[in-house]
Amino acid sequence: MFKQLIVGFLTLFMVANAQLILSGQKSAIKSLANSAGFTFQDLDAYLMQNYGKSIDELSKSDGANIIKDFQNNTIKKASMNNQSNQKPDRNFRKHNISIGLFDDKSGMSLIGYNYNIKLNKMNELFLGGGTSLIVTSISGGLKHYYKKSKLSFYSTFALDKSFMLILMPGLGGAVLDAVIPSFSFALDYNFSKWGKIKIGSLNKIFRTDSTESNIFILPLGFVCLDFQF
Repeated sequence: MFKQLIVGFLTLFMVANAQLILSGQKSAIKSLANSAGFTFQDLDAYLMQNYGKSIDELSKSDGANIIKDFQNNTIKKASMNNQSNQKPDRNFRKHNISIGLFDDKSGMSLIGYNYNIKLNKMNELFLGGGTSLIVTSISGGLKHYYKKSKLSFYSTFALDKSFMLILMPGLGGAVLDAVIPSFSFALDYNFSKWGKIKIGSLNKIFRTDSTESNIFILPLGFVCLDFQF
């Protein structure tokens, strides 16, 4: 039952991140693309290169971002024509170290490291870990941006293997380990090419009984600095 619940949370997470684009958004994108000199084939190629989807497969948040980029003239035919020869995105940072009170990727840590894998413009995979001495975690998951700019809004879903040091007066200590799923919603502000501030809600999903399927969600706030390289 617990496994089914986690699958359910992951499914809901993916569904929430993938509400299909509205017909009005599709019409606006096609109109803006045509005004920018894009053919239908050009537009389809751009979407596949940057989002990994056709226009009918985009989410509402994808549609909003594409419309905004066309309106801000950040999508141009000339640059699109050269995309097949482009070098990897130099603004994307594969490595980051987080320092602060918890983290959406490395969990209940004071310091952590993550390796990021870019899927497309709005989605990333991550692997890493972190520690607060009492809790040490190894984690992996998916990060989805709803809005991506200098100030971004995003969510994550992660699974981490956590090792927790439990201290009992007079009895010494014990180490407990568990696989703990989590989800988060957060804002990040890029104050430089190498650093950002993150603040948000980190929600840990615990099973409270080894025989029953009782679970509870522990909501935690987090704020940390990310150093990217």
